[in-house]
Amino acid sequence: FFSSRRRHTRFKCDWSSDVCSSDLAEWGRRHGGDEPPRIVFENPTVAQLACKLNRSHDMRSSPGRHGPGASEAALPDQDSESAILERQRAQIRTWQGDESSRDGWIFTLNSGGGRRGLFWCFQGQSEFQKLAAGLGPDQPLHGMRSGFLVMKQSATNLQTLAGVYAGEMIQMQPAGAFLLGGNCRGSILAHALAVRLRSLGRKVELLFLMELRNFLSYPGRVILIFGRDSLHNPCRGVSGPKTVLDAVYPAGHTVSLIDGAHGE
Repeated sequence: FFSSRRRHTRFKCDWSSDVCSSDLAEWGRRHGGDEPPRIVFENPTVAQLACKLNRSHDMRSSPGRHGPGASEAALPDQDSESAILERQRAQIRTWQGDESSRDGWIFTLNSGGGRRGLFWCFQGQSEFQKLAAGLGPDQPLHGMRSGFLVMKQSATNLQTLAGVYAGEMIQMQPAGAFLLGGNCRGSILAHALAVRLRSLGRKVELLFLMELRNFLSYPGRVILIFGRDSLHNPCRGVSGPKTVLDAVYPAGHTVSLIDGAHGE
């Protein structure tokens, strides 16, 4: 795991969540421990990751000490809001960007841009920074973290986190239609957020769902984004995908393909 990448100062972030979990599980079998995939996304350089792994080893050596969000399997299907937010706060402690409030959950990059802000649900800060750079300084990007390794992806838990984010989004943008999206598990949360905002009487002009594994019914306009070589790309494995998508997204949809596979 490490020897194949030791010459690189920074990891190439081309893993999906599932592949990352598999790689870390193999490392854990060889060296002990059960490290969550988030440490790669939150510690993208070799030095940062090594430091994090050393700290995790120290914590395992001290009885009774456990890091937040260490295992989704150990988390309840229906968790309390306070427990979810406590684990989420630990995950975003190192995130950078302008905050709408001191104890807020949404961070903004390219805040000086003149375009309407885009709200997006990410797995980790590295994705947030890369999308902001790719969109350019004129496009404000409001980043929120998905519930990855913070909670199980149950409907109840998704609604809990969506409610918190929706409230802050409305404070940040009291009027006008939202532009909202998410990638991987963040797309599931973005979908829940869009549903919540619509229930509160707010308009979501466009919902971007990137690398969504399952099609989730939604009454508004949707743009679906997939890697051309991704296993989630509906144009690869579904017979007559347009018929299926027309039924799930009656207000209209667009499928956009980009180079690469899932996680690249």
